[in-house]
Amino acid sequence: MSDWPALFTRHGLGVVDYRDILSETLPTWEHARAVYQRRDGEVTRRLGRRLADRILASLEQIPGILARHGTYPVLCAQKPMAQAAEPCAGELTVDLS
Repeated sequence: MSDWPALFTRHGLGVVDYRDILSETLPTWEHARAVYQRRDGEVTRRLGRRLADRILASLEQIPGILARHGTYPVLCAQKPMAQAAEPCAGELTVDLS
């Protein structure tokens, strides 16, 4: 697992926000499993019973595996603002007062 905020900071970016959205992705896996179950006949015709069963078994395991071991980090990083340019040494300035 990577320390993403440290990685971005090391490359000169400021991390403004960082959070893990894994729990927000779990419904997607549940939906995929439900679709495979609902369309079992079609999946079996296209892939065969053995492969269809393996895919469904894998989809059923994903939420538990992710809950134990997974992260889905999202962060907002900002490039530092450029410093205003200094006037050149040879540049003329005019006093209009």
